Amino acid sequence: DVIPVLSNLAVSSASRGEGIGQALCAEIEAVVKGWGYDEILLLVEQENVPANKLYEKLGYTERWLNPTGMAMRIEGPELVEKEAATRAMVKVLG
Repeated sequence: DVIPVLSNLAVSSASRGEGIGQALCAEIEAVVKGWGYDEILLLVEQENVPANKLYEKLGYTERWLNPTGMAMRIEGPELVEKEAATRAMVKVLG
């Protein structure tokens, strides 16, 4: 089965708490539903507590945990790959 993946959602730290992440998720969920899919998957670092709280609030549930996952991070002018526990979360679109 094919399932759309929400990837690389980020909100500037200066703009967090303003509902931007929630609005972006709602928009992409509407697009995915319009494509005819009934669920969406995303990956989030386990240590990213604010993002995990947001996704759980929006109805995403953990499908699996990869304790040795990889994540991309910006360090100075470079994009680097780091080991990070990663949660796969799914939302059934109603």
